[in-house]
Amino acid sequence: MIQGGADPYGKEANNYFTWQIEPVLTMPVHGFCPSGTYDLGYIGGGNHLCKGSPARF
Repeated sequence: MIQGGADPYGKEANNYFTWQIEPVLTMPVHGFCPSGTYDLGYIGGGNHLCKGSPARF
């Protein structure tokens, strides 16, 4: 099940998403989350809290 309108990027053969097995960063991003990161929600001030691998930021 895909949550939050995320696209099924980086899907592996074992059904894990890349961000679930890579080192993960959770950080505020002004505007929209970068492509390939998971939007955890709006936190105010035009910022969203995003989760993803360091390579995606």
